[in-house]
Amino acid sequence: MKLICKGLCVFLVLPLLANQPKVQSSANILLGYEKLDFGPIDGTAHALEILRHGNTLPLHIKNELIEFGFNFESQNVSHIRKDSSNLVYETTHFAIHYDLTGTHAVNGEDINVDGIPDYINQVASVFEYVWSVEIDSLGYNAPPEDGLQGGSGLYDIYVANLPSQYYGLAYTTTGATEENACASYIEIRNNYDASWFQDKTELENIQVTAAHEFYHAIQFGYNCYEEIWMMEATAVWIEDIVYDHINDLYRYMNSWFIRPEKSLNDETNGCTHCYGSFIFFQYISEHVGGHETIKNIWNHSKSYGNQDSPKDFAAIQDALVEHSSTFQYTLSSMAVANRLLTPSEESDPYTYQEASDYPVSAPPTSGTFYFTGETSIEHPNPVYDYGSRYFSVHTNDPMDLMIMGESFSNLDLDLNVILSLDNGDVVVRNGVSVNIDPDLGIDWITAVVTATTDAQSSYTFDFVLSEGYSEDYSVSQLSPNPFYGSSSETGSMNMDILVITPQTIRIDIFDLLGQNIQSFTNDYNEPTSNQFLWNGKNMGGQNVSSGIYFIKITGQEKSSNQKVTIIR
Repeated sequence: MKLICKGLCVFLVLPLLANQPKVQSSANILLGYEKLDFGPIDGTAHALEILRHGNTLPLHIKNELIEFGFNFESQNVSHIRKDSSNLVYETTHFAIHYDLTGTHAVNGEDINVDGIPDYINQVASVFEYVWSVEIDSLGYNAPPEDGLQGGSGLYDIYVANLPSQYYGLAYTTTGATEENACASYIEIRNNYDASWFQDKTELENIQVTAAHEFYHAIQFGYNCYEEIWMMEATAVWIEDIVYDHINDLYRYMNSWFIRPEKSLNDETNGCTHCYGSFIFFQYISEHVGGHETIKNIWNHSKSYGNQDSPKDFAAIQDALVEHSSTFQYTLSSMAVANRLLTPSEESDPYTYQEASDYPVSAPPTSGTFYFTGETSIEHPNPVYDYGSRYFSVHTNDPMDLMIMGESFSNLDLDLNVILSLDNGDVVVRNGVSVNIDPDLGIDWITAVVTATTDAQSSYTFDFVLSEGYSEDYSVSQLSPNPFYGSSSETGSMNMDILVITPQTIRIDIFDLLGQNIQSFTNDYNEPTSNQFLWNGKNMGGQNVSSGIYFIKITGQEKSSNQKVTIIR
């Protein structure tokens, strides 16, 4: 163990931006005036709000935050590094700063008699493991060094007496090694005795805190100007990657699932929705390239850096395109998965591996519609950008469900209709207009409307319920469309096929010249549902080139056509 003397250290902060409502809420939460319902939280989001926007706060709030270590003497808000610790335990990558006396004292019990409190040994061991996973195994860049501000070149962890509702906090500091990257340090609790934490062991609480806060430190090295919601959502997501058995992140799900219409990037009310938005990144990591895709999101964030307008969704889109998907398709698919909440592979890609353990129910419906054979128009509540609403639909006759509105384009809202069949199968249909034939044998119907852009803050729309048609077979739209794939490898597009009348169905794919480049035939001897997959290859097994292709589906009584775009 080394004893290191330290002075006051001042932190570099992000540019000042006027954002009074959110920063006031963050100040209230940090000061203990505003409590959150779902349990303890990471304080980083609120610390960052104050560092970025704290000069807009009233003087009496600033004076209280000074006691919390914030400094408002210059245009850029800063934070004074905790200097009271007089003991430091150094490991391979970390300097753990702690005290045995005073306000921030840790339990001095030392069962193995190595001169280091057992609590500090536990903190050190956990952080080293987190480093091994997030840096060594997952391949993230190590956080930038802070210029010896903590007394060494090691990453600094300060063990402190934090307010009872916080797991820990990560602060940006001076010592940035390149543009848009900031060095940082972490504060972690000196105990987890508060009632908030009693549903987990002391070790589990330390593990969750370390995985989350150290991921913030990593994020600061990629882009410390990034939007806070994405920082928090991915930091919650990483907890389940590093410590899959703890599942502390489940505590954030209920408040998120009961308000699905809220924006994915909603940072109001202390960023409470931000934590639950981890479910979006969980969906990405399970269906679009694994955890590597989340790392690529941060690589793209780093390339965008400090832009005049947020580039969080641009970074997400760039990473998803690399895996033959898009932000719009992924967000819309996640909304369907949130209704089904199943781990069943038969419902892929609308699944979560741990869905059976999730402590939530499907999102609440925002309305129930009945088709009685006559055309009607329904006026649901609006949906907010990057949010979803769910509607229950009932009909005894073939019907057409169409979404329409004057204040948006068809690219802004995505309609999925989920058909849960009597035989247990699930079929998802997508489009501005969707036909529903009860003869398919339908148990229940849910329509999901998702706003996939931020063209405006909310979208008012109507549903038109009108007469539909009987189907001897039906197909969903081939998706994802456009389909992105490299020239060397490709994923696949999929299309649900529902067969009511036994028949042979042929699928032909043509290029713009009318040449038949691929054909598929399947015989159906009984009513059934099936999924058609096309991997973007021709009859010779070669990837087709970028361009527009036409899909012709031919059955016994009817035929239909679709168009798909491939981008390589």
